[in-house]
Amino acid sequence: MPLKLYISFALYLIALVHCLILPATSPICELPYAKSFPYWGYRIQREYSLRSIRGPLFHYSVFIRCRQSSLDYEHLVRLGREEDIPWNTTLCFSNRLTKKSKSTVNNKSKESRNTTDSAANEKPTFSPLNRVYKKLFKRFDYVLTKMARSRFLQYASHRQDDKVDGIRHLPSKEVLSVSLEDLKCYKLVRRKKYVTRQLSLYTPYRFIGGLFECPLSKETKKDMLKSASALDFISPYQIPCDSNTAVPIAPLISDDISQQLVNHNIFSSRITDFRINIIQRIPYLFTPSFLDPRFYSSGVFKGRYSNWFDELDINEDYDLSSLDESVMSKSNTLFANYIAKHFRFKNTNPLLVWERNTSNTHDDDNEQYLNRKSDLLNQVLSQLVEWPWDVAKQHLTNIHQILDVDS
Repeated sequence: MPLKLYISFALYLIALVHCLILPATSPICELPYAKSFPYWGYRIQREYSLRSIRGPLFHYSVFIRCRQSSLDYEHLVRLGREEDIPWNTTLCFSNRLTKKSKSTVNNKSKESRNTTDSAANEKPTFSPLNRVYKKLFKRFDYVLTKMARSRFLQYASHRQDDKVDGIRHLPSKEVLSVSLEDLKCYKLVRRKKYVTRQLSLYTPYRFIGGLFECPLSKETKKDMLKSASALDFISPYQIPCDSNTAVPIAPLISDDISQQLVNHNIFSSRITDFRINIIQRIPYLFTPSFLDPRFYSSGVFKGRYSNWFDELDINEDYDLSSLDESVMSKSNTLFANYIAKHFRFKNTNPLLVWERNTSNTHDDDNEQYLNRKSDLLNQVLSQLVEWPWDVAKQHLTNIHQILDVDS
């Protein structure tokens, strides 16, 4: 047993040196309390994106995978402004179409959170010694990755380690070309004590739930692809996940929402062409690093949540009649539900000046958007020839309003 402890300590020390020599290039993969150690895991963040002064304001839930404190890939799931983290819903995306990229947010310090694109895309430079070190320890990365995962249930997936390059959404033309084998589905599951909380407002660094992979049958995947459109496919699905086949990946810990990142770029090619690009990332959840003793499950030492997946139901089918919460947890739930009820925007509320209802518009859905406008115009123009001139003239003055629908 002492030999294993010595080996673990040696691996931690090497991991620390490895991280210091090759510093992380992505701030979204740095844990606030363990910036000096490499991080393998997943992070769930909320993104607000404003790309034009006329709107719309886009809302996303960002599914991020980090490898050695660097961005491996991220996937954006579009949400409505009234929606929260997609709990108890199945998130499906293709590893082939979800691609690696520099994050849209590349700033990590509070003093320099607002950066331009040129500064955000600046590539780090390495000395020849660092290049030699990187080459020598290429195989050692596998050992570190295995060590990081040893704290949780072993999850072997070579596809998950495949490198991909770039990032974009799933356009409607490529939805049906997705391979069934490449389509992966995940589920975010809460603990019983947090199910009744209508707003994902948690004390930082609490054990909130778990991340599972849902192996779906080919028939289910085919039905999803057949019924998918450019609007529906990138949204979460209400698909039950079999508890007997679900694979627990890692526990989910509440993040520090004060560590948000903002990237903006304001420019104008002409006086009349004023453009902005503002992206805000708010960290919500993350899977713990190997430094967290609460989930330790190796050797004689067992953490408090070493079998974290035992208390989670994959479909959140809990018996809430026997819900046992502490006074602090109950007060936090009541406070979060009060905010969700009285302050959260609803679709029935008037839209803000810079907002549109994102359930009806998306940057990849221009064809459907224009077709809808064309149908409205055809309905009016087809009746003009049958109306008296005074009536037709009045309707012609309203065509401008039709052209400005949702714009």
